[in-house]
Amino acid sequence: ENAFPYTFAGQSFPNEGYYTVTLKTIHGCDSIIALHIHKRLIPSAPVTVYGPDKIGKEGVYLFYIDLVDSLYPITKYVWSVPAGCTIVGRDREEDSIWVNIPENMGLNEGDITVYAFNECGSSATTVKHIKTYIKCSIRIYPNPVIVNGEVTIEFNDMVGKNIVRITDATGRI
Repeated sequence: ENAFPYTFAGQSFPNEGYYTVTLKTIHGCDSIIALHIHKRLIPSAPVTVYGPDKIGKEGVYLFYIDLVDSLYPITKYVWSVPAGCTIVGRDREEDSIWVNIPENMGLNEGDITVYAFNECGSSATTVKHIKTYIKCSIRIYPNPVIVNGEVTIEFNDMVGKNIVRITDATGRI
């Protein structure tokens, strides 16, 4: 698309279309060339990256996109993951990846990104923002609690909404 105007045999062609080019050889003969010029487009960006946006446990997680609809074949999808994470697998079409989120991520955030690529160039990048809160801790003390006494609950590095349910030794809430 960005190659217009296209130049051939000393002539400039501003748009795609059908053209006739007449050339003379050194012997005076005419050669007529039928030239069909069409533009190829870079692919559209993937619409959405699917997958978890909050991760509270180390492990391997799936992130994927819907295949990009393109007139010209997508050569590949190019993915990137936050520092400390690794891509450990992908499918044949490269529209999905498995990402290892290690236990040392702690309270962290970053982006999973992807763009489509074909012979004409690359699309814009699509981003999925993720937050990790791995190995976050909760401390409750004193334990055991004295009847009608106070209890202290400390949350360390917790992200988002959290629900706490406290039960006694018999399982009553």
